[in-house]
Amino acid sequence: MCSTNVPAVSIILPVYNRASFLASAFESIRNQEFNNWELIVVDDGSTDDTHAIVRDFACSVPHAVRYYHQENQGPAAARNLGIDKAKGSYCAFFDSDDTWLPMHLARSVRTLESEPALDWVFAPTKGVDDRDDVQWSNSFYCDGVPRAFLRLRSYAAAEARVIDDPTCLDVALAESFEAGLQTSVLRRKVFDTIRLPNFRIGEDQAFLLLAIGRGFRIGYFDTVSVIYRCHDSNVSASSPSKTPTERAAISATLAQALDHVATETPLNRRQRRILYRRIADIYAWQAGYPLLETRQYKAACSYFRCALRRRPTSAAYWKTYIKLKVLRLWHEFARS
Repeated sequence: MCSTNVPAVSIILPVYNRASFLASAFESIRNQEFNNWELIVVDDGSTDDTHAIVRDFACSVPHAVRYYHQENQGPAAARNLGIDKAKGSYCAFFDSDDTWLPMHLARSVRTLESEPALDWVFAPTKGVDDRDDVQWSNSFYCDGVPRAFLRLRSYAAAEARVIDDPTCLDVALAESFEAGLQTSVLRRKVFDTIRLPNFRIGEDQAFLLLAIGRGFRIGYFDTVSVIYRCHDSNVSASSPSKTPTERAAISATLAQALDHVATETPLNRRQRRILYRRIADIYAWQAGYPLLETRQYKAACSYFRCALRRRPTSAAYWKTYIKLKVLRLWHEFARS
């Protein structure tokens, strides 16, 4: 597939102090089987050699490579700027520390062009650490168990499965689809209707819910096309380098991003209940409980209060919250 003056795909790459990963990232993009692309790098306030590395890459390829710098605002703001600058019919998102397999763009574009009703395709990731040891082989499976969305009714379109199930939004509200933007290619027109919500964590999960809620059609590939690199500077709460306090704050931000969906998407009573249960579980078990285990009782109490506001009838939350209150009072008494 040859390059033209108007790119078919706009690759949007937000970056913040990841100069050490950029050579590998650019090599991954250069090796794509699909060549009709432009690259938009949004530097989110880096203080390293990012600009110089981007400039050198731009001089080495015939494609349009555009660089924008902004004060640090987080990945959602950086991606939204890249979307505003995009000229392609499709938008693909590259995380600077990941690797795309060579067929990633080609099969995504083939599928979107073969199925006009399809707006978004995504693929599973394989996770590897700094020594290339595999942490997971396919993110669509958790301990060998398929994610819930894989059981939704779907039909074949080129190499993908297109979800065609009236319960799609319900399932997406209850559990992550693992549809990270770094594995996704979307029609540019999707962003004419919705924007990435401005959260530093969870903006991609919230965006998926907003897209499904507005009727955009999504599909997925069964096989991996993105290698996810696990390292200490990952922002995920599951990163082993994160302290319990950091993991709690990350989880709380994810809950806030999902809360945004409840205000921006018309949900029926059942759907709102599904979403609030998920948000409450994040506040309670991913944010609050690790702090209980590290005796940060005051902070843990605040997260359990957030959980109870979304799900006030949960006996499990109340039981743990009351335990926290007693432990906090005892701890304060012992220190006095």
